[in-house]
Amino acid sequence: MRGSISRKEKYQKKIRGFVLPGQIDHKKATIAREVELERMVEGIVGPSLLRGHYMIFAKELNKAMKKHRGENLLTEVEILQDTWSTRGLDTSIMDQIKTWFGIVIAPKYCVFDTGQFDVCLFG
Repeated sequence: MRGSISRKEKYQKKIRGFVLPGQIDHKKATIAREVELERMVEGIVGPSLLRGHYMIFAKELNKAMKKHRGENLLTEVEILQDTWSTRGLDTSIMDQIKTWFGIVIAPKYCVFDTGQFDVCLFG
């Protein structure tokens, strides 16, 4: 059990700047990132009732980028895009938001010319 002296010392460390400034700087960076996301979504979507939904999509992309890397990230992004397109968001606008984040996904099919016949592979 902590005594009153250790509690007082812990509080004084927070006040002197050992703990609080780091938390404040992190919060400022987080707020700045969210403001940047909002401006980006406003620029792409424009005045629309669905702007809030596109903002949520952008925040979920940001969260997925922090949590996943590589192939898992691409899978998560595809799942997010399928989910939000089912909810009624436009895929071209979501693609613009993805490219702002630097996420590029290859097309789901390729066409090969084998000479006499064109072969189309899906999947």
